[in-house]
Amino acid sequence: MAIRIRPAEARDAEAVHRLVSAHQQEGHLLPRTLEEVCRHADRFVVCEQAGEIRACRSEEHTSELQSRFGISYA
Repeated sequence: MAIRIRPAEARDAEAVHRLVSAHQQEGHLLPRTLEEVCRHADRFVVCEQAGEIRACRSEEHTSELQSRFGISYA
């Protein structure tokens, strides 16, 4: 199945929040409420496969993804 990397949208907020929360519990990220993620959903890029959000990254790290893996998103 194809993997699509794209800017996150408000409809992705719950999935992004779930992913962020999992990594926050591991001590990798600062805590964020669902409301914060909803408000700033446009600051994330998501990796979508078969209609499901598999991964996310804050927009500030997107250029690193593009340069390391030759990935562009639309």
